[in-house]
Amino acid sequence: MLHQELFLVGLFFIVVLGGAARSSASLFFWNKSLSRQVELKNRGVDGVHERLLRSERFAAVGEAAAYVSHESRIL
Repeated sequence: MLHQELFLVGLFFIVVLGGAARSSASLFFWNKSLSRQVELKNRGVDGVHERLLRSERFAAVGEAAAYVSHESRIL
């Protein structure tokens, strides 16, 4: 009787640990997938940010040129 109980307890722990291992593996791969998606989104945001900075620089140059042009007409 004691051997049967120990066997059942051992079997129970094996089942529980197996389930925990499968869950951990699933979470690990899900985390990797999410990390890849975040990395791709960050690359896209970085590209948009660079284009925005370039546009702001061109706008500043245009404003400076307009100011100089306006001031040169006054003189």
